[in-house]
Amino acid sequence: MKTKAWLAAFRLHTLPLALSCILLGNAIAFAEGKGSALIFALSFITAIILQILSNVANDYGDFKNGADNETRVGPARMTQQKIISESEMKRGIIILVILSLICGLSLLAAALPKIGWLSAGILLGIGILSIIAAITYTASSKPYGYSGWGDLSVFIFFGLVGVCGPYYLETGTMNMMVFLPAAGIGLLSAGVLNVNNIRDYESDKDAGKKTIAVRLGLAIAKMYHWSILISAILLFFAFAYFSYQSTWHFLFFLPGILLINNGIKVGKSKHAKEVVPLLKKLVIATLIFTLSFIISLWV
Repeated sequence: MKTKAWLAAFRLHTLPLALSCILLGNAIAFAEGKGSALIFALSFITAIILQILSNVANDYGDFKNGADNETRVGPARMTQQKIISESEMKRGIIILVILSLICGLSLLAAALPKIGWLSAGILLGIGILSIIAAITYTASSKPYGYSGWGDLSVFIFFGLVGVCGPYYLETGTMNMMVFLPAAGIGLLSAGVLNVNNIRDYESDKDAGKKTIAVRLGLAIAKMYHWSILISAILLFFAFAYFSYQSTWHFLFFLPGILLINNGIKVGKSKHAKEVVPLLKKLVIATLIFTLSFIISLWV
């Protein structure tokens, strides 16, 4: 029973987001002939642990702050249902923090010959900020996710940091062009959070959780969702345009239909229950779009 509960708290369906940014950063480095299998593996594992840490901390934090209640629509939360106790969840968070630090330090050690001590120290600081951001999103006395800053945090850590970080660790340099797809993935990750917040609009509003969706209202939040999806596609297009080598590079836009379809269905949704499956579908669409983009790097 507890194993299933912990897997539910891990929210494995969200992991493709972490995979998308890590795969993208490493793939660009490999396409330039500078990739390392060890750095790829360690960055992959570190990202997965950080994503799970964020999910577990969110399960605990939303319960403590009253956002998870009987009005909430969506997957069951383990702390709210008392399947996992508060003390067990705290221990789980501590274990995940330790694992994140171990994997992160191992990753920096593997990349040290390429990046040097100064960059390693800076990246260590960014890694610690990532851990703090994952926890304090909801699991703190003043959770920033309740003030509408979650979208920006996701954009930074699941976009800019998640893509540019692995690329820099692999190459020891920074190509400014990488910021284009990094920002694109960051926007798609923010889009996933926005769908989540549209789904939880009523319960979040009742709990005083002022997400972007609550601040904007549902109608404008759906327009905001469209702006996220279109901007992300344009950023990827810009990368393909400026690094043009073949018309085959633009074939990766075909899975963009999945993103457009998500925007249409979110826009037409009338009830929170209609939005529930759209969150998972956007996560999968983001991964498919990313994989298609990665393939385009090799043709």
